[in-house]
Amino acid sequence: MSKIPTIESLCLCGFAMLLAVAAAAQINLPQLDATVAIPEATRAALAPALQQAASAKSSVLSAELERSLVELLPEELREACPRMISHWGDFAEGTAHWSIRSLAWQLHPGSIEVLAAFRCGSTHPDYADYFDERLAVLVLEPGASRLRLVPLADDCDNCSDLYHLDFSDTFPLSEGDLVAVAVTDSSDNPCCDGPSAWRRESLLYVVLPAGEIALKVERSREDYQHDDENGDWEEICGSTVMDTTVDDRLIELTLHTVCRTNGEKSSEETRSYRWNGITRRLDPLPPTQP
Repeated sequence: MSKIPTIESLCLCGFAMLLAVAAAAQINLPQLDATVAIPEATRAALAPALQQAASAKSSVLSAELERSLVELLPEELREACPRMISHWGDFAEGTAHWSIRSLAWQLHPGSIEVLAAFRCGSTHPDYADYFDERLAVLVLEPGASRLRLVPLADDCDNCSDLYHLDFSDTFPLSEGDLVAVAVTDSSDNPCCDGPSAWRRESLLYVVLPAGEIALKVERSREDYQHDDENGDWEEICGSTVMDTTVDDRLIELTLHTVCRTNGEKSSEETRSYRWNGITRRLDPLPPTQP
């Protein structure tokens, strides 16, 4: 089957297959919007190891620390990992594994803030490139420690998208920081195959330490549909992202987006967003056309 030329090794996920698999269980991790309070005893136990990792700006955590942090996750999310992996075939059965990467650290007197990616994957070597990640903000401070789960999209029971996270940029605020996280989701999932494929990359702006979303914008998108009767259809969109900063603080964000359908330019748009210090959001400005 032909694929989008610019997407390497893209697994195609069909609607019929999705329905069949979803009838048994969700085929990716749920998108939870939740905050978990951390008891003081747990904070005291976690603090030394996190302090050491934060001081070293390490993105890799020890296996013991990872296990302790995974235990903080809601049961619904923890149990979804082995269910998701079970749909990857017989070789993946029983190989589900949680790991954690830190995307950004902040150390303050008496407190630690970690922006982290919780990853569900498989220990089987053939599945090393496949995993689903969820974003979380961990704050350790006496009497108010918490784990804040930040949803990357609306929750969906029959969606096959796997999400990958990477740090993009950080901007200081009067209180806290604004961190941009690159979020990639695609149909590249061992669970299923079908006539459509997609890959999207977005920028998610998160206010720390609150873990609130200030804005999510799409930076690129590739969609492909295969049709034996009417022929294949492909749309590719890409955005140029421009930051306007003052003293390293993000004041305005502008995206210039061009879309092409089957190789021909189909649309062009410029969108701008301005930081609102009261709501701590990036508010949209009226769109402009070229």
